[in-house]
Parts: sequence; structure tokens; C-alpha cells
Amino acid sequence: MSMPLNLIFVRHGESEANVMQEYSKKGKKHPNADEVYKTPDWQIKLSKKGETQPGVAGKWLIDNIGRSELEKAKKYHSPYLRARQTAALLGIPDGEGWLSDDRIVERSWGIYGTLPLKTQSEYFPMTTKHKEVNPWYASLEGGESLSSGVLLRVRNFLDSLHREASDGTAVAVANGELIWVVRYVLERMTPEHWQKLDEDPAQRMQNCAILQYSRVNPDNPEEVDSRLRWMRIIYPDNLAKSPNGGKWTELSKPKYSTSNNLLEQADGFSSKISDKK
Repeated sequence: MSMPLNLIFVRHGESEANVMQEYSKKGKKHPNADEVYKTPDWQIKLSKKGETQPGVAGKWLIDNIGRSELEKAKKYHSPYLRARQTAALLGIPDGEGWLSDDRIVERSWGIYGTLPLKTQSEYFPMTTKHKEVNPWYASLEGGESLSSGVLLRVRNFLDSLHREASDGTAVAVANGELIWVVRYVLERMTPEHWQKLDEDPAQRMQNCAILQYSRVNPDNPEEVDSRLRWMRIIYPDNLAKSPNGGKWTELSKPKYSTSNNLLEQADGFSSKISDKK
């Protein structure tokens, strides 16, 4: 059994929590902030703008993947309401329908995530600092780290695609940080590589962005690899601003490190103890 020929992740549209976060970044408080922050994360719905975004993404999928291929595709959604809404509003053929899958939900932010940005740093200064300096490994108050719980869920979900969507197409509507962990796994990143990309505004997985992996050579459809070898990220509402212009990128083959390679990687970081007495 093989991985799907095409594996597509779609981030949900703008949510009401996303609106709160934008206000908070500007040092402002939205009139409905208290009501939104006390709502369980899985019950957060799309904003009015977020309800318009999936249709644009769905049109891109139909135009570039094909209606018939999408109809027979295996389709999954996070059980979070904003992901359910996004899946429904894409407007792609239902086929045999959508499967809810708890493995592709957003990272749990615990009680840390129930607070506005400013209040997070006031109540949990050490967690906020840890998250800033060690984002891949940091655990949140009552929540998950990307490197443990989320990573395990992603690996488990990807492994199941060998059985459920072998040699076909799979579409998953999921949450932003979950999709970043998918990139970590499928692109075989190191923590430093992941952090560099995560800090790059040009790599942002904006709302309703599409992440596609393929085993089929986009320049030669007759060439089919045994692994997911090509990837691209699409901003359906602004193709020109898509990472790498929305063009396909060929992923490097799995690389085995020699002892010298490993030492070179370590040498890229400074030692914190001086030999001087």
C-alpha cells in the first residue's frame, strides 16, 4: 500500500478567534472578546469573512484537481466547527462524504489559549517566554507541545492514509498549527529548519491556504514516485502572493547524516560555557 498520489490540506477560513487575535495584536479589545474567549475552542465558528473564503479555495481545487477526482477523493475534516463549516463551504463534490477525524484537530492550547495575548504573558510569563525561545518543544499551560502530542497525531493520521487513500487523492480540512506539523513530518525537517520557516512571513499558512503534496511529477505526469516528492502552497484569493509564487517545489530525498554531518549541525549553535577560567 502506498501514500495517496495527491495529499491536500486546507486550513479553515478566518474564525471569530482569529478576529480577536488581530485586535489583540493591535492592543485593542473587540466588543465580543469576553464571549469568544470563554467559548471552548472546538465551538469557535467562522467569521463572516471566513464564510466567504472556502468558496474561493473550493473553486481552485475544482479547477486544478478536477471535479471527478475530488468526488472520489477521501475527505477528512477536523471536528472543530470552523473546520466543519469550511469543508461544507468549499463546494467540492461530497462523493461518499466527509469523515470527522480527531487526529487533525488544532494543537490544544489548554487554559493558556483561553486568554488574550497580553493576559497570557501576564498570567503565564514563563510559558510565554518558553514559547518564544523554544516554539517547537514548548508545552502550554494544560495544553500540548507541537513536538509531542501533535506530532504523534499527525504521524498516526498519515500512516492511516496508506490504507484508506492509497494511490488516490486525500483532502483534509484542518487547523493551522496541525498543518505546520504535517510539513515538519513530510518534509523531514529538523527543529531549526522548522523554526526558520515558521518565522518567515512568506511561508505563512493563511486562512484557507492550500498545502498540496504529490507523488506525480507536475512536469511529467507519466512519472510517479513512490513517495510524496513535490509540494506547493496556494493562497486561492491571492495566487501571486502564494509562497514561491504557488509553484511546485521538489522535496529532497531522505538524507542520512554521517558523524561529521551531525557535528557540523551542532557547530551551527554557539557553546554557552567558555573554556576560559
